[in-house]
Amino acid sequence: MGSIRLEVREQHLSQYPDEEEMLKAFLPCFFVTWGRVRRAYNTELSVYFLNPEPFMKETFGFDQEVVLVYSK
Repeated sequence: MGSIRLEVREQHLSQYPDEEEMLKAFLPCFFVTWGRVRRAYNTELSVYFLNPEPFMKETFGFDQEVVLVYSK
């Protein structure tokens, strides 16, 4: 089972705690390795990098991290 890196918790989720509940749905299959907010053109997005668990890499052929973008 994946986890959320301490850096993501301290730097991003401390400011956006409501998003942690959404990320928990991905933890059985991914590690959350990076998270930041991006603002442009009057839009705010949270961007996360998810590193797949070994069984996800084997099943779906992932070689790299997956990007998750969230917007309220």
